[in-house]
Amino acid sequence: MHTLFVNDLQVNVSELLETLSNGQSIELLEKQGNNPIAMIIPFVKAAKAKRKLGLLEGKGEVIIKEDFKMTEKELIGM
Repeated sequence: MHTLFVNDLQVNVSELLETLSNGQSIELLEKQGNNPIAMIIPFVKAAKAKRKLGLLEGKGEVIIKEDFKMTEKELIGM
């Protein structure tokens, strides 16, 4: 993890982007007092897993009462 003061953030943008692309996080500190105020973490793309259709089939039910009324326009507008 890299540590950086907020006032140095703008100066070192390209270096910060390289740090993030290498999978490392960056801790931002206040100008005075060395208090951490933010953490910048690299974006990690989640692996796409195949989803099984019908996973909840037979495990619940939807009941629509007879007096329920909704127009197509209302349904589309939801």
